[in-house]
Amino acid sequence: MKKIGLIGYGWVGIQFAEAFREQYAFWGTTTSEDKKTKLEQKNLRTFLYNSSNPIPAEMQQEIEKSDIIVLTIPPSRTQSADGIQEDKEAYFRQLEQLIFAISADRKIIFTSSTGIYQHKKGIVFENDVRISEEDNSMACIEWQLHQKFKNNLTVLRLGGLVSNDRHYGHFFVGKENLPFGLDFVNIVHTGDVIRIIDQVIEKNMFGETFNVVSDCHQTRDEFYGNFCKNRNLKPPVFQQNVSPNAKIVENKKVKELLGITFKNLSEQVKN
Repeated sequence: MKKIGLIGYGWVGIQFAEAFREQYAFWGTTTSEDKKTKLEQKNLRTFLYNSSNPIPAEMQQEIEKSDIIVLTIPPSRTQSADGIQEDKEAYFRQLEQLIFAISADRKIIFTSSTGIYQHKKGIVFENDVRISEEDNSMACIEWQLHQKFKNNLTVLRLGGLVSNDRHYGHFFVGKENLPFGLDFVNIVHTGDVIRIIDQVIEKNMFGETFNVVSDCHQTRDEFYGNFCKNRNLKPPVFQQNVSPNAKIVENKKVKELLGITFKNLSEQVKN
């Protein structure tokens, strides 16, 4: 049985461990003592870890004994006068600490983001962005990972995450004058994400980069409007305009190489 380290028992990490606990031996990390207790009650071995402190010695031992490390750390968030903000510096600092701590012969799966294409428009493929150490962004992290782990690394660029009990549509209920209603959505169900992680491992599909988004590319106006209407919620009102970098993230590669069929999110929005 392969030993899998999940650095980040977040939304994806917990679902992956719970779904495949009979197939793999898991350990993982969280930043919260309360969450650690809850995970251990589910018999999921858990370490407290954040970038403000050194990696615990026992966790370092588990890293060295693991077959595969899945880096699925959600960006840190802080409260400010402008609301909740992502702490990108803390996120990059934590990833850099982990890159240093993990040996180059370990196999790595990194959950990146389609946000890496933020300055692209139209239909975008995996090779449409150049990763570089000069970038102060996700592209720089991908570059650092590639430099160390080379063909032992697979990068999954995830679209916006939705699931049966969590949907972006709830954030838009009743809101008005929202921009870019004609932009396309690039989203993915967490159930598809964890199946893809499993297939990367099972098929030993390392040395690859995959866009992980569903086939659903309705406009924001259509997708979130339908979500609300089908639940008798007040639909949002979008401006009928397009952002300068509106895009569709192409998922052909992951479907062809891993044999993945994505959930029909256009239909799920009705349920």
